[in-house]
Amino acid sequence: MTGPTLNVKVHYRPVECGFIQHVGPIYRALGVRLICQHPLLVVELQRLRCQEGFSDMAKQRSAKSQQQSKDSASEAPVKMITVNRQAYHDYEVERTVEAGIALMGTEIKSIRDGKVNLRGSYAIGRNGELWLENAHIAVYEHGNRYNHDPMRPRKLLLHRRESNFLLNRVAMKGLTLIPLKLYLKGGRAKIELGLCRGKKLYDKREAIAERDVKREIERTIRTR
Repeated sequence: MTGPTLNVKVHYRPVECGFIQHVGPIYRALGVRLICQHPLLVVELQRLRCQEGFSDMAKQRSAKSQQQSKDSASEAPVKMITVNRQAYHDYEVERTVEAGIALMGTEIKSIRDGKVNLRGSYAIGRNGELWLENAHIAVYEHGNRYNHDPMRPRKLLLHRRESNFLLNRVAMKGLTLIPLKLYLKGGRAKIELGLCRGKKLYDKREAIAERDVKREIERTIRTR
């Protein structure tokens, strides 16, 4: 709770032109407003007000640019590259998270050509970071001797808070991190990572039965 604003008149000449820059913040913190009767102090006060105005404008522009970048990222076109269908058959997906991938130049070119296979891949924690293992990105046909290793581990790009959350869930709940989809979003490769729990044998049989029933219904509707 702040008290009433006090007005303090300054009648003496400052020792230096920057005097108000030292005492001004102290007076403002105490709720004191300086009413200056000396030209140098008036100039200094005007300069401080301009600086505060510019800093406010900079903060507003920064917040606006961040919001625009978020909106543009959410509206970026998505091109699906591959879907890990085996993961949906073998696991129950509890939660999904979008992650970036640290790639080499030849890898992103192979991804754009659609030469990716996520079957049997998974993500593990290493030194507090998440790494994609066993994902196959084919060698780029027009690459040189600096071409990539198709099965090399690849770092997943996540915020520290998201990485810690996923690693804690894996450690405490016995879940597995499985790549479900790989797609291009705004020209950048993204992985949809799933927190998954392995299905039991009867769960797989039930899923297969449901899929067969669904296909039979769709086939019946098409023949009508």
